[in-house]
Amino acid sequence: MRLAAGRYALPYLRLREETNDLIAAALFPLCAHFALHSDSPPDFYLALLKRLTPQVDLTRGRPIEYAWRSLYIDALREAELLHLERHGREFFTGQATIHESPLFQEHVGYKMAHTMLALACDHLELNRLPDFLIGPQEMPTGMRALWTLDYLLGCCGMTASRTPDLLAFIAPPVIRFADGRTWNLGLHFDQLPYNSAAPSTAKHPPPRSQVTNTLLEVDEKWSDMQLKVLGI
Repeated sequence: MRLAAGRYALPYLRLREETNDLIAAALFPLCAHFALHSDSPPDFYLALLKRLTPQVDLTRGRPIEYAWRSLYIDALREAELLHLERHGREFFTGQATIHESPLFQEHVGYKMAHTMLALACDHLELNRLPDFLIGPQEMPTGMRALWTLDYLLGCCGMTASRTPDLLAFIAPPVIRFADGRTWNLGLHFDQLPYNSAAPSTAKHPPPRSQVTNTLLEVDEKWSDMQLKVLGI
């Protein structure tokens, strides 16, 4: 993110020039989000945009959240088909690969992030009304909760993506800004009483402040490695 600071908006601005502000606002977050599920995000993002843009027909005057919700399922299915065509395999169901990877087994930060997302999915399944969940009503609730969590993370500008009870699961333990300042969100959330509006929450979020120092040490090692590569 440091290397991309100041330039992350360029793909959106280019899409807006090639289409219009409405299509760009609707498609950019979804295509960028699904591209990060793929084996080659930049190429996949461009290919998915090319595939979806002719299919989009939106009406002005409604909140952008309506467009994101109406497009999510179709965009997901097109992304799955595109990834299957390009790479010969699906891109959304890699749980076994994740659990077997050294990154999951050895990296405390990555493992906690995966645990938090699993708990967030359980939380949505137990504590959101059926109409809130994404997907057909006949689909298993657990799968609809998974799709809903993916949708909320992909379209994170929505108020529904930033409710306090959901943030208790998905907020990162620590943020380090480009100027070196850190924001220990994990410690902040650990010190707050967890008062979910829904009493049937699957589990209390585990403490995150304990992994903050580990994550900062990883970031410092990465920065040192970059400096050595540059000969500084």
